Amino acid sequence: MGVVGAHEHGVARLALAVEGPEIFVTLEAPGDVIFGFEREPETDEEWTVVAERIGRLEAGLAAVFEVDDGLECRAAGPVQVTGAPRKSEPSGAVQDHDDGHDHEAGHDESEGHEHSEVRAEVTLVCDAVPSSRDATLKMAALLPGLEQVDLTILTATGQAAARVSGDAPFSF
Repeated sequence: MGVVGAHEHGVARLALAVEGPEIFVTLEAPGDVIFGFEREPETDEEWTVVAERIGRLEAGLAAVFEVDDGLECRAAGPVQVTGAPRKSEPSGAVQDHDDGHDHEAGHDESEGHEHSEVRAEVTLVCDAVPSSRDATLKMAALLPGLEQVDLTILTATGQAAARVSGDAPFSF
C-alpha cells in the first residue's frame, strides 16, 4: 500500500466530504491515469487526448459514484480542473516535482521524469442527506489508466478511508 497523498502511477485519490445534502468531491490523479502520459504533450494527437480527457473529467466528475437507493445528486456548479496541461499555457505546465512526495519506486527523477498531478473538484447537491446509504464508485470508465483509488469519506458521523478498485462499493 502506498503513502497517502503520494504520487503513485495508476492510483487516484478521491475525497468525498458530506455536509448535509452537499457532497464536496475532490479528485487528484497523476497525469498517466488521466492522459496515459505525464510529460508535456508533444504532438497534435497528444493535445487532442488531453483536451478530450479534460472534457471527460469535467463532464463526468459529478457522476463518479452511484447511490443504490436512487439518491439524486447534481453538480452545483462547473467542475474545476487544475494542474492539467493547457495548450495556451507556456511549456512547463507539467511540473517536475521537488515537493517531498514519495514517488513510485524505480523512478530516478534525475533522469528527467516529469510527474504531473491533476486536481478536479465539484460540489454536488443531493435531494436528501446521503447518510447511511450504499453506493458504488463509477471511475474506471472515466479514468483509463486507473488501477486503484484511495477513497476517503468524511461525514458528520465519522470518516473512513480505503484503497479500492475504480468500481468498488462503499457506504456513506
